[in-house]
Amino acid sequence: MKLLRLLPCLLAISLLGAEPKKPDYDSQDGSHDLTNEFGVWPEANKAMAAAWKAKGYDFQFVMGEGTHNGRHGAQLLPEAMTWLWRDVR
Repeated sequence: MKLLRLLPCLLAISLLGAEPKKPDYDSQDGSHDLTNEFGVWPEANKAMAAAWKAKGYDFQFVMGEGTHNGRHGAQLLPEAMTWLWRDVR
């Protein structure tokens, strides 16, 4: 099994019966991200988002059209920071 396929499984197993944690997660990827010896990164990131959702985590996942790159991340950064800090007064 590819490493990237294991990450969501490990998250689910490690948190069995655990209460959702406080940390918020913001993640972004592109539909043309890497496919390499570790797996298919867009599919792994979608699976990770599904694992966060199943465990009740507060998260935001944005899938873009390109690759996982600085240009896409920079475009999303202001909204991501606003979302991550939304509870701070």
